[in-house]
Amino acid sequence: MRNLRHRPARSIRTVRTPRKLWVEVLEPRQLLVGDTYLVNFQNDEATPVTHYLKDIGAVYGARGSGLTYGWSTSHMDASVERSVNPDQRLDTLIQVKSGALWEFALPNGNYEVTASVGDPTVASTHTLNVEGVNYWNANALAANVFNSKTLTVSVADGRLTLDAGAATNMATRINFVHIVGVPSGSVGHGPERRAGPGEDRLRPHPIHSLILPKEKVRSFSCWCRDCCTRRSRPSSDPVTHRRSSPQREGAALTAPRASLGEVAR
Repeated sequence: MRNLRHRPARSIRTVRTPRKLWVEVLEPRQLLVGDTYLVNFQNDEATPVTHYLKDIGAVYGARGSGLTYGWSTSHMDASVERSVNPDQRLDTLIQVKSGALWEFALPNGNYEVTASVGDPTVASTHTLNVEGVNYWNANALAANVFNSKTLTVSVADGRLTLDAGAATNMATRINFVHIVGVPSGSVGHGPERRAGPGEDRLRPHPIHSLILPKEKVRSFSCWCRDCCTRRSRPSSDPVTHRRSSPQREGAALTAPRASLGEVAR
């Protein structure tokens, strides 16, 4: 019988390959309190914009889901889709009638309101006030050029009110508005942005995404197309996004402001 000699176990040397760590540096971000409402002005036949409420020029009244908004007089005959600009928010508009008001029911408080004006097919001149704060006064724009501006306004009567001042009938053409609740005492001016002819996006004042773990983000909506979809995809959640306060979430309170995903409680 063959003798089997004991052979010592060979030591196994593990070679670890160093891994590369990629770090993305993001701009400072701020979590806002309150709700975000995105409203697109369009005719009833136009394709709705994802995550936006649509306003087709109907008189002020209940729109479902607890929301109430609309015009002091019917603007359904002044709502337009041009079928020219690939950005549906800029391709649609409502021409504001002389002396008319557009209102959106809200709790009293401060709101950061972004408005866009312009017409894809014709030159136009725009005057717009939000809660008495002037955004533009006789601002002339060439065809397919748009202006966007964000300012903070205060609501004291339960309604956010937009008007075109002393502008001539149907001179002001409004594309969309964004309404974001902000902490009490926050008053400031956001940047103005002009999109040139043929430009298919209007980069917003601040809001992109929340830097939070994926499992904490239920929904995400953003109206700038070129950056946010890398972080999370839009869901079919409603356009009103309720967000918890910074005190509740405690960490990762960093994000430019624009439409914010709902944070899981």
